[in-house]
Amino acid sequence: MTGARVRLGWDVKLLAENADGLELEGPIRLRPGRLIEIVLDTPPAGTLLVKRALVWEWTMVKTGSSGPTFRGFCRWA
Repeated sequence: MTGARVRLGWDVKLLAENADGLELEGPIRLRPGRLIEIVLDTPPAGTLLVKRALVWEWTMVKTGSSGPTFRGFCRWA
């Protein structure tokens, strides 16, 4: 089964990355425990890399006139 696709730079902003996974922030709501596909733009231009990750934690960090902002960590699957 394929999880939701999340595109870095479009759907969420990359805050940090390490060998275990990614810390992300954005307006989309992700469900902890679900597998997602992280879509990364890679050189050369137009080439996409898709990697699977497990949503480890995901919480709302603020609300505003443009809606909620969520932040969390996704572990590489």
